[in-house]
Amino acid sequence: MKFLATLALVLFSIIGHTQTNLTIACNQSIQLNYPAIEDLVIEIKNLSNKPLDIATIQTVSGEHLSGFGLASKGRATIAVPSLALLQISNNTPAKAEIAINPISLPAPEENPEDLHIGFTLRNETAQSIPLIIPGVMNPNLSPFSNSGVRLKIGQQINFRQGLKTYTLLTVSPAIEEGASLEIGALLKEKKIELGLK
Repeated sequence: MKFLATLALVLFSIIGHTQTNLTIACNQSIQLNYPAIEDLVIEIKNLSNKPLDIATIQTVSGEHLSGFGLASKGRATIAVPSLALLQISNNTPAKAEIAINPISLPAPEENPEDLHIGFTLRNETAQSIPLIIPGVMNPNLSPFSNSGVRLKIGQQINFRQGLKTYTLLTVSPAIEEGASLEIGALLKEKKIELGLK
């Protein structure tokens, strides 16, 4: 059944990247694979009142490449590397509803201000780290996890302390393509800099 659902999604993506609604049974996962789409990005909307776990997995080795939590009613845009698939897990006692839309990233723009950088947000701590990436997604980085992102230069990555939102970092050319940023350490340094406890 899972194979048929995946095959149907591949066909939808070829026809026109149509948004598709799916149901995930309680304590179950689905895996989505779109080998026909290059530079794959999948837009996800959590239509349920329960959180979901999102991960990218290497199709050959089964290696867990990245992952984060998607809050209830949350949205995320996930870059899925070549030879990888997207896994969405519902680890709750109730069924979950999601909407997905697979798209292919456009060719890079010539304007330097429109350039994007691919890098990894690494949570090297034992605590979850919720972040806010305005206009993109609000990932909740699981403990000791990696989340791959591809963000435009100038894009802010924020965090919330109490009722206020602060900028953790702004994407700049100083971040190398493929770099891994230890978010726990960056967050600790930023809180010290801002005088936050």
